[in-house]
Amino acid sequence: MVHVAFLFRRNTVPDQQLVCWLGTQLSARGFATRASSVTAIGMEWARQTERLIGQADVVIPILSPLSVRSDMFAYEVLVAYQAARKRGRPWILPLRVEHTSGLPDSLQQLLDQPGALFWRGAEDNEALVERIIDRLAPLAARESHD
Repeated sequence: MVHVAFLFRRNTVPDQQLVCWLGTQLSARGFATRASSVTAIGMEWARQTERLIGQADVVIPILSPLSVRSDMFAYEVLVAYQAARKRGRPWILPLRVEHTSGLPDSLQQLLDQPGALFWRGAEDNEALVERIIDRLAPLAARESHD
């Protein structure tokens, strides 16, 4: 089973609703999905972030106008990036949510890759799920052979 972790700015619209919806959709298609539930910065949040990313095969950071300005979010992305460089996983699959402008330098250097996904509104929901599943297909095929 492929494990997908979402990184996002909590208590924001539409970030949190989109993560909940995507989690439900991907879970129904056989993927294990998780997102951090700790909202207060501190040692517990840092430990949970490292655990969440350490168990993930894929990390989907939700790049919205609010999340890209968050230091907590930038730290989570950095942890995922460092894990990917060190262990070869997780794959990082950025999702731009109502955000098409440039990224702050702290994120640009980590997420500057072709093929980011885009979500502009509910009209993109079904197509987005299909694009994510297409991107995860090689991992799912590999998992089914192991």
